[in-house]
Amino acid sequence: MAGHSHWKNIKRKKEAADRKKALAYSKAAKMIISAIRQGGTDINTNSALRAAIEYAKSVRMPKENIERLLNKYSGENSKDDYQTVIYEILGPSNLPMILKVFTDNTNRTLTELKTALRKLGGRLADKGSLLWQFEEKGSLKIEGITEEQEDRLLELLDLVEVDDFTFKEDSVILYVAKEKISEITSFLQEKGYKIKDSRVIYRYVGNVEYQVDKVLVENFINELRNLCTDIEEVWYPT
Repeated sequence: MAGHSHWKNIKRKKEAADRKKALAYSKAAKMIISAIRQGGTDINTNSALRAAIEYAKSVRMPKENIERLLNKYSGENSKDDYQTVIYEILGPSNLPMILKVFTDNTNRTLTELKTALRKLGGRLADKGSLLWQFEEKGSLKIEGITEEQEDRLLELLDLVEVDDFTFKEDSVILYVAKEKISEITSFLQEKGYKIKDSRVIYRYVGNVEYQVDKVLVENFINELRNLCTDIEEVWYPT
């Protein structure tokens, strides 16, 4: 029985890992398709696509999967009608949240979202009522720089135009103009910096300080994603 239980635990862990990988691949694929829809397949001119491909690589999506997406959804080869939609919602304790969804059926997605919010105690906000508290920014996560490595950070800040930065464990996140994310990512990679993630985000810039219960918010977001699978990104004050 002990051996049976051991293999059952291994199987459970493998299934959980497989689910996590599948979700990451699905997210990467949606990001790539969305970026192509918005700006074509040239990564030199489409910063969103470059960021999406960087994310796909960071979750170890196979190169052939990425190339297949680029071929399938470019020009006349694309037959699906996917689009990116931004929703504004109020989450736990009326916490403002911005959702980015990627869908081929906005009516279905909106119905799923409203149903999920009713179940979880959130609500959909009027368009524009929350978005003004956020701004679109390029976000670059660079590994190998800690708060103690002041010289390396100062060198980095001298190299590129940075609006702001924050530390996260052994990494630093740079916030830059969204139009420059592709250019800055390439430049820093050429300088030998390891870019873990580069993408366009909505960053909270409002003047209200929210007391965020991270566990409560993360549980809310996880449940919301489970009930509305078209959700691609969620941003809120942290």
